[in-house]
Amino acid sequence: MWLLLAAAFFTKGPLAILIVVSVIAGEAIARRSFAPLRQAKLWQGLLLNGALIALWLWAQRMEAGAEFVGEQVSGQTVDRFLSGDHEGPFWYYFHRLFVSIMFPWAILLLPMGQRWLRGHRRLSPVVRTILAGWIGFPFLVLMLASGKRETYLLPLLPGLALLIGAYLDGRLARNENRRLAISHILNGLFSFLALFAAATLVTGGIVLIARPDWLWNHDFLLRRWQLTPIVILASLFVWTALIVRSRRHETATAIVGLCSLLFLGALTMFTLARPALGHHKSTRSFTESLDAFLAKNDLGNAVGLLDRADKPEYHVYGRYLGVSLDRDDLMPGARLRLPNVLVVREDDWKNVAANRKRLADAGYAPAAEYAATRDLLTVYARNDPAAAEPASQATLRFGMAGDTGRDTKCASNVAGGILDAHHESPLSAVFLLGDNLYGYDPFEESIGDRFEKNFGALLSAGVPVHAALGNHDLKGGYERDELVYEPFGMGGDSYYDLTFGDDLVTFFVLDHYDLTTSPDQILWLERSLLTCRSKWRLVVMHEPLHSTTDIHGLSESVRSLLTPVFRGGGVQAVFAGHLHVYERPPFEDILQVTSGGGSKVDGDAVEARTADSILYNTQGTFLRLAVSEEQAVCEAVAEDGTVVDRFRIAANGSGAEPIAIASTADSRE
Repeated sequence: MWLLLAAAFFTKGPLAILIVVSVIAGEAIARRSFAPLRQAKLWQGLLLNGALIALWLWAQRMEAGAEFVGEQVSGQTVDRFLSGDHEGPFWYYFHRLFVSIMFPWAILLLPMGQRWLRGHRRLSPVVRTILAGWIGFPFLVLMLASGKRETYLLPLLPGLALLIGAYLDGRLARNENRRLAISHILNGLFSFLALFAAATLVTGGIVLIARPDWLWNHDFLLRRWQLTPIVILASLFVWTALIVRSRRHETATAIVGLCSLLFLGALTMFTLARPALGHHKSTRSFTESLDAFLAKNDLGNAVGLLDRADKPEYHVYGRYLGVSLDRDDLMPGARLRLPNVLVVREDDWKNVAANRKRLADAGYAPAAEYAATRDLLTVYARNDPAAAEPASQATLRFGMAGDTGRDTKCASNVAGGILDAHHESPLSAVFLLGDNLYGYDPFEESIGDRFEKNFGALLSAGVPVHAALGNHDLKGGYERDELVYEPFGMGGDSYYDLTFGDDLVTFFVLDHYDLTTSPDQILWLERSLLTCRSKWRLVVMHEPLHSTTDIHGLSESVRSLLTPVFRGGGVQAVFAGHLHVYERPPFEDILQVTSGGGSKVDGDAVEARTADSILYNTQGTFLRLAVSEEQAVCEAVAEDGTVVDRFRIAANGSGAEPIAIASTADSRE
């Protein structure tokens, strides 16, 4: 039992433990004995639960830090109790118990409570235990809590059902004639229903006479003619209840029963129709309005959902792509590219003014307000979204090479070829596709002999270099130094994205060897692709997703993990190294281009297993990529300057279109 309670705590917090402990304590009080505590092994169970909870919090602290644990303990427990979501008045649960979550059985609680108050000394220990432990104390805690929802009452309903059953059983047992007993129960039940109906009649009359707009302002879009049947039925209840109370015969009971069924039908119809009648409460209305707002202002299809505005029930009908964000994503230098539109639940903010200023500093201003369920959502849009739209611009050029980390003539030739390409047409950046350093020498020695020696002239020419990590970088223990080595342009992160031009092309540089050990990189990639506004979305990583060679066994798990993300995020091509050849294999889900001959070529021993694979294994190679608004053209260039492959990348992600190679000079135009 205590292990199950620990699981309940991890699922929904301390309420489950509170209810069970309260029941055990209630039974001990009712029996005036400590035996129930010993039988339930209360102290051992609490110690076990405390140990499991402490162990879980310690594991969270090791993984996410002390601040996260503090937020879980304080923010999600204490603060949530004192000032949580869905705030409601003290009496919130009373009317929902009677007209919603336990209707109509809850109405029996009224005569039951009246009878038991008169004879409370004669109540059995079981009834006292349920009343005090299962119902009374937990119900008081729920009423005192700031956040209130009908579903919080669900753990109490079995106890209430047992109490009602005990009451009915007692009433029937005290009467030899069960028909008379049932009639008596119905008389009491419908008498209380009559009082409820009378209150509805009086309240409805006052509202309609004094403030006919009150219902509409509170999302009850009812007209007078719609309320009339309910008022008539309520009046009929008053009249028939008086007959039942005075004459006590079966005909009157039948009439009241018929009226109760009609009243229940009307109430049920009203409850089911309420979401449609109160359209401001409908999440469908909110999402339709937001979709229309995006289309009207040409703001794209991505929407940032800040903090708790990402609750699924708000967006279930939306056609837009929702991206969960937190306030740290608004800070300058954040890695995530923000969409043009953000949705915010400002009621969650303790300092609304400070957070609005943060949004303003990020370029957003309030654009609209909508109600979804019972919450107010504010839509923020960029002050000048048109400025973020890509404009027609000149061609940008890039270089790429993989496995350049050896001090060989091949590496020198490849670096020289990239420098020549820069002199012919300036390069915006060069990407290294992993295995930037081989061996086990000290980093300072390796970086000088294997990178700066070959690429120093390119760095001196002012060409930015950005690197991805490869398996030999990790094997040699170089990864930490490479992350902070400024000429590698990684900025301390093993995965990152870079955008060039006016949102013309974005490169997503991935850490292949972190993908299957932590979900953070995949989550970042999914969000970044959703919010990316670039026409061209290209991925740089070390190992290719697939190949027709037998050089290395490739990771099927990484391929199955990344392929749906790439397809869903609009990635047009993946550039990789690892295999010491140039290869453009047949198209499979995503265009794969492999160039791992940056310092060594595996030679004639490597053969393609399919005839339609483009494979070059004679010399080292590098890639030249030219990107414009109209097209992206890639060339594979050998050490001696020969173009061995040339193709156009399909903008819709459907592969590549080969381009005939007339001559080396012609291919560089």
